[in-house]
Amino acid sequence: MTLHPLWIPAGEPSRSAKPARMRGLVRAAMAAALAMLMLLVGPLARGHPAELNNRVMFIVTSLEITEVLGEEALVVGAVLDNGLRKRLTLRGLSSTAGTKTRLYSTKKVYGQDNLNERRTFALRSGQGRALEAPDFVLAVTGLTDAVRDREAFEITLTFNRAVGELTLPVSFEVDETGVYGFAEINMGAPKALSQDYEWIRPEGESGRASDPASNGG
Repeated sequence: MTLHPLWIPAGEPSRSAKPARMRGLVRAAMAAALAMLMLLVGPLARGHPAELNNRVMFIVTSLEITEVLGEEALVVGAVLDNGLRKRLTLRGLSSTAGTKTRLYSTKKVYGQDNLNERRTFALRSGQGRALEAPDFVLAVTGLTDAVRDREAFEITLTFNRAVGELTLPVSFEVDETGVYGFAEINMGAPKALSQDYEWIRPEGESGRASDPASNGG
């Protein structure tokens, strides 16, 4: 693995974030702060508990233009959190920043870091992971001229069928929360809670939650 870092400065916080991107930032501020704190404390950054909020969150924390396996690449540091009550599987990656987007895991062999492409990547329920060195490299190659000129781009993550796709805009300037990009998939209330259910009154009479008269409404 060859990495020749050329760090991209954060610049001033963006004041022109799109409304779609701003939705959810306040809701996820604490999760982002927790993830950023974990990024500073070493091994805990690489795997950490995620809140069971029935959401999938992806936070871009760093951008770097460098070389990966001899190719010019944009290396994206990110945090992926699985707040679902089931296993999450990342099955595909793409980006408007370049022609190919790959996730590699790193393994040290005889003192040298080797990259192994991950075709899929799984997270257990309530688990978060930092997708960055030393354990991972998320790289976009075949870069566009727009990205070389520091223009915004998008990343799309494809998960298992039940979850779908997540597309987020990424800027070369940090936003109001100090990150380069954020998006989430909100799966809503768990199915078991969104359906009608039967319950028992204290005096022993049965009722249905869908009937206001049966629950004291």
